Amino acid sequence: MEYKLLLELLRGCCDDIICYDTIGSTNTALKEIALSGAPTPMLVTADKQTAGKGSRGRSFYSPAAGAYFSVLIPAENLSIVTPTAAVATAEAVDSMFDVHCGIKWPNDVLLVDKKISGILAETSGGFTVLGIGINVARDAFPDLANAGYITEHAGAGVREALVASVVKLFLKYRYEHDYVLDRFKARSILIGREVIVSVNGADTVTYIDDIDDEFRLVARGFDKPLVSGEVSIYRS
Repeated sequence: MEYKLLLELLRGCCDDIICYDTIGSTNTALKEIALSGAPTPMLVTADKQTAGKGSRGRSFYSPAAGAYFSVLIPAENLSIVTPTAAVATAEAVDSMFDVHCGIKWPNDVLLVDKKISGILAETSGGFTVLGIGINVARDAFPDLANAGYITEHAGAGVREALVASVVKLFLKYRYEHDYVLDRFKARSILIGREVIVSVNGADTVTYIDDIDDEFRLVARGFDKPLVSGEVSIYRS
């Protein structure tokens, strides 16, 4: 990404930025930088990741020309950081590309039922590192016929503008719990639908009734709202 363009787009909002061509993981890099006493907020971006990190220890496929970035902030509750990032990402994509994104609890952003963005927030050493990966253009995924993406081709400055928009919205919304909850629920693709919930290796077919004030999933047949687990739409 173009460092000077990002710096201009984020001036006064996030002035500490590092841009890599290729790196293992922006989250890992930023956690290491934080140990030396980095300022907050701080942004690290990469054109390509060779060891991108997904949830539950999975890898996150990160070919060249995607938008991969991490934001460093003081330690915060991950249960609000992740949905705030999801809302910020969805709104930024909608605004730039005139589309409508949905959110799949807890950390995926979808477009036309396909995942275009994944979010991983981690706390380390008194900091929270928020990692976001966005599949911007179709031409970045020539070998994945079913990959979700936003547009066929991203012109000059598109990725930088998108990253800047997401970062600005995230920093704006990070203390606006009620707004984030309302928008997160409004964009949910799970509320009111029959799903398969996988918890501790056991699959249960159920309905999702709501997302509560702590961003937990309210599923029928469960004694308590879910704070984690795998959820997929049930297709009979």
